Amino acid sequence: KKLMLMLAMILGIVAMAGCQPEEQPVDDPTTEQPEEKPEEKPEEKPEDKPAIQSFEVSVDGVTKTTMTYTITPALADKEYIAIVKTAESLTGLEDEAIVEAVFADIKAAGAATGLTFAEKMTSLVSKGASEGTVEGLAVDTEYALVVFGVDPANDWAFTTFPTIEDFKTETVELNSCTFDVATETTASSAVISVTPSDNNITWHLCIMSKEMYETYTSETGEYQWSKEDFYQAYVQSEIQQYLDYGFTEEEIFEGLFLTGAQVLEATGLSASTEYTYLVAGFEREADMFFMATEVSDGTFATTEAEKTGLTFDISVTDVEALRASILITPSDIEER
Repeated sequence: KKLMLMLAMILGIVAMAGCQPEEQPVDDPTTEQPEEKPEEKPEEKPEDKPAIQSFEVSVDGVTKTTMTYTITPALADKEYIAIVKTAESLTGLEDEAIVEAVFADIKAAGAATGLTFAEKMTSLVSKGASEGTVEGLAVDTEYALVVFGVDPANDWAFTTFPTIEDFKTETVELNSCTFDVATETTASSAVISVTPSDNNITWHLCIMSKEMYETYTSETGEYQWSKEDFYQAYVQSEIQQYLDYGFTEEEIFEGLFLTGAQVLEATGLSASTEYTYLVAGFEREADMFFMATEVSDGTFATTEAEKTGLTFDISVTDVEALRASILITPSDIEER
């Protein structure tokens, strides 16, 4: 029995020894450990990012009434607009407000010639590098050349904020000549007497409805042009119109610009309507005319249309479902 018991104990000890876990190695801090390599991540390929449109804008030359420029866009296949605004008209405006002001000018220019906004934009838009000359600027005036991208496929929405290059036209020593203006009006005409203080000065007179004038020059209006900017642009536009009709520069100069005291008549005016006149002395530089005196301005009003005893006899005959014959006979066939 003792032998069997000892044998059982020996077998049990052996069995327990066989169940002991294997001895795990213990890190020896004095032993140099192998350097762990960071997990390698797959190489990330950079995504193709769209190129951003930007502009290099330079003003290459300025005279009393003109400016030459060069525009180089970063993306040659994208459309953009370039327009000149007076620096004063942009004062205090943020980028989006500047764009809105430019669009307002383009809409007005299009409406004046019977074009829609889209049609006018199409005539002004550019692609790629461009250079040109802006004419009809006022002397001694600060301007800004405004350039920004547009998208014709998205109702001409702007695609970049404006890039602006400032410049100033050359100064002119103004003549001290002043103008005395007197008017006599009827319902459809006005006789205007202009007497300059200097009979040697060459001068120009323009007339338009007061409503039209204030549309461009009112401080609370849409455009807020100065009197001088408006008049300079008006004269240059008038000259260009006659050039388009085939008149020579000399013919235009002799027809539009006067010297000494003159009595002029404006016809075809509307009854009971206020009109504004502007008169100033001008000088000529090459094919450009610029103001050489202060602008004199004023207003006058036409009289009411006279009522006449004209009557009408109206007869309607041959009346059918979709037609009728109408005869109108005035009491005086000579009167309009």
